[in-house]
Amino acid sequence: KERGTRIATTAAAGREEMPTESETGAPAAPAGGEAPAAPSDASPAAAPTEAAPAEAVKAPVPEGLKPIFFTTATQEIFNCRCEEDVTAANPMKLIPIEAILQDFANRAAVSDFTPVKDQMKAYTGSEVLLVFDPDFQYGENFFVFVTEEAKQAYLQAKVVAEQEAEAAARVAELETAQEQQVQQSVAWVSKGSENEVELMTVRNNRPLLKIMVSRKRRYFGGARTFSDNRTGLDHEGTVGYAGCLSINPIKKIEGEKKTPQDAASPEAVHRRLLERGVQAVPETAHAHAQTKLARPKNTWVQYSPLSLPAEAAAQVLQSPDLVAFLRTAAPLMSEALQENNVLNLYPNDFALLRPPHARALGGKTDTRLKEHHSFKSLDFSDQQRVTATTWHPTIPGVLAAAYASPVTFSERVARRTQAKSLVCVWSFSDAIHPKLKLVAPDDIFSLAFCPSNPRVLAGGCINGQVVLWDLDSAHSTLEQDHQEGPPTSGKEEQRPSIRYCAVSSIQAGHRAPISHLQWLAPGVEVTRTGRRQLGHSTQSWQLFTTAADGQVLLWDLRGERADELQANPEGAPQRPSLAALDLVWQPLLKVYVSLESMAEVSASCVCVRPPPPPLLRDLSERVKQSKNEDLSGDVSSCVFVGTQNGQTLYMDWVPPESENGKLGVQNVQRTYHLHSGCVNTIERSPFLPDLVLSVGGNSFHIIKENYASTTPLLQRYSTTASFTCGAWSVSRAGVFFIGRSDGCVDVWDLVDSTYKASFTQSVCSPAAVCCLVPAADRDNGEQDDHVQQWIAVGDGDGTVRVVAVPLPAKRPVANETGAMQLLVDKEVQRIEYFKSRASAAATKGFTRSVTTVDGHDEPAAGTTAAAAEPAGDQLEQLRQMYAAFAAEEAAFLQEVGLAAPPGEPAVPVA
Repeated sequence: KERGTRIATTAAAGREEMPTESETGAPAAPAGGEAPAAPSDASPAAAPTEAAPAEAVKAPVPEGLKPIFFTTATQEIFNCRCEEDVTAANPMKLIPIEAILQDFANRAAVSDFTPVKDQMKAYTGSEVLLVFDPDFQYGENFFVFVTEEAKQAYLQAKVVAEQEAEAAARVAELETAQEQQVQQSVAWVSKGSENEVELMTVRNNRPLLKIMVSRKRRYFGGARTFSDNRTGLDHEGTVGYAGCLSINPIKKIEGEKKTPQDAASPEAVHRRLLERGVQAVPETAHAHAQTKLARPKNTWVQYSPLSLPAEAAAQVLQSPDLVAFLRTAAPLMSEALQENNVLNLYPNDFALLRPPHARALGGKTDTRLKEHHSFKSLDFSDQQRVTATTWHPTIPGVLAAAYASPVTFSERVARRTQAKSLVCVWSFSDAIHPKLKLVAPDDIFSLAFCPSNPRVLAGGCINGQVVLWDLDSAHSTLEQDHQEGPPTSGKEEQRPSIRYCAVSSIQAGHRAPISHLQWLAPGVEVTRTGRRQLGHSTQSWQLFTTAADGQVLLWDLRGERADELQANPEGAPQRPSLAALDLVWQPLLKVYVSLESMAEVSASCVCVRPPPPPLLRDLSERVKQSKNEDLSGDVSSCVFVGTQNGQTLYMDWVPPESENGKLGVQNVQRTYHLHSGCVNTIERSPFLPDLVLSVGGNSFHIIKENYASTTPLLQRYSTTASFTCGAWSVSRAGVFFIGRSDGCVDVWDLVDSTYKASFTQSVCSPAAVCCLVPAADRDNGEQDDHVQQWIAVGDGDGTVRVVAVPLPAKRPVANETGAMQLLVDKEVQRIEYFKSRASAAATKGFTRSVTTVDGHDEPAAGTTAAAAEPAGDQLEQLRQMYAAFAAEEAAFLQEVGLAAPPGEPAVPVA
């Protein structure tokens, strides 16, 4: 990018360039490391002036300050957008030095901090001061301080300038207030106070006395000598002026003569008026009383047994009467005890009328999904939704959950450097803090433990990569917590964080978020050509992933060394190194999902058929006897693939081979147009593998695999909320669960009812149910009522709830698998019957169209162009059937009196 002379403009509305300090005559910043003076709102230089020339003279750059130009992308990264985050009134922005160093690592030479890269690496402070320069004072739109001393000097100058501006503003405000303050006189309004003033005013009731005091002239200016005499005599011997005498009369001792001074003393001044105030108050007295229990009562009583002395007890035991009683009563008591053990004398006859194994969900028993645990991390799962959950295959009560933020692509890119993607491993022993925190490169949208090696966890990332975690170091912690139970102390322990050990190659992987992930069964392997063969061990090494890029990829944990990692002579498999797959892991097989109408289909989920149970039972023996045995006849290569357009595809993953030996693109055998939205779940029944549950949009359907028709056996629609996920029961063949967008879970029992759900319960309303995963059945076929069956429900608020399945939904009824197979056969017969009816209708000259979910009109099932011209035998058969029906109808009408026999007049009808 060329950096030339720029015309200074503001980022808001394209105002004209502000004059710099050099143009306005303001003093430039001093050199020698001093920071530039902080801008002030009251400064004349900050006011807008006339447009300056395009090439303005830049001010000298002080030491410790560097002008820098920020592009729009850099402003978005550091949240310093012009006229939004930083303005002329608030131009400063503190940026952590770690963020700048991370920007060097992410963008390298593209970073706008490259001109000051050396100064930033040598920066001693924790935060770098960035200042917005709207006037391009130093030639760029920002300038940054590359030393801590220059930064502190600038901040100190800024504080001093603000304080001076505030003081000047306060003085101006006071002066303005004084000028505006005007004394306003108002007319006096009498409210009676003048009467009180009148009463308190002293007025003369007689004329004032006039007294004239005179003195002889010769006495003025003479010397005077003052003493403490009571009275004084002048030089003529007459009584002079009296001093300050006491007001009390002078008491003389009896018999003493009075002196002339005593005679001259004033008389005593007697007090004639004495003011005294009295206030009457009531007499008070303090008293208290203590109530006591009127009748004592014992709060406890200790009883002691009455026992006989040893001699008296021995005498009673040896008495003939007691021995005779025991000999008579002992056989009767023994017989009564044996009868109680053999037969229950108080059975509940009403409960025996309907045995427990025959109860379904429609009964009055407890049919509620009871919440047992609720997992939500307050640190990072807030404002996030649960994208995937999976149960640990060997440790009960342990599950893993993945989280993602519902943000747009631009928001995700903006916070990529700050976001932290984690996968939490929860345990029933601690419902507040996760046992493990697994660090992921980005948000995870699918998750699954390896069925044969639970120490390996695989996840599908939003960027199309497959992530692997090795939990070997923390597996002992999970097992120990399960054995010891919940912690006794309330202190939070340090939770270990485990980083992923390997991710797939981003060039050879998916180009869209991985929405589904499924492991292959142990002991079964798929080659590069799609051939199924017996593995070298009973371990599971391969998994399928699907994404919206139209591909279903097969991955092998052994990587390129799959053929080299053979079993040792003892039969123990060699464990591959997962770390060696990091960034070089490539898929073993690619399945391209495409239709004739569109070149690429956005796949959302995949469902692989498991091997038959006899093969899994004899797997270990067959692995020891033969290696690389072809299993094409035992293991199916066909998969169901759900798309985001609402289609369910049935296709073979084996690529066809052309005449010249090259492998082509896989073909789609059947296409089901079932859903009005994205297909979220495709899952096979664990008891009847031919039945496939497809959930998406506002409907769910049950499909039979080995049935050529594209008509589902069962389909149900919802008008209140869309269906988000579904899962089959692990203990009952006719029960499955459907999650909805309003936070409710529908429990369907096809043995009890096929037209409505057995019950619906709100689990996480109003948040949507994002995923629903039942835990593996641990009853081992014994159907123990005391063993709980759990379902993990993840919602849109980042909470994973574990609910307990009620007993009727867990315990199977008698021969439930056979009843379900009979129901499937009847549904197939029903579909075939309607097909035959449609074919028969076509022979009479009309055809019936069926409107599919996507709005297209298609001919009814079984109706073809050739059906419009039926064969002669078929037409004759239909005529005979109609004639027989007409004869039966006429006979019935004659029998009930609604029709007359042949040859008689018709019966009148009222």
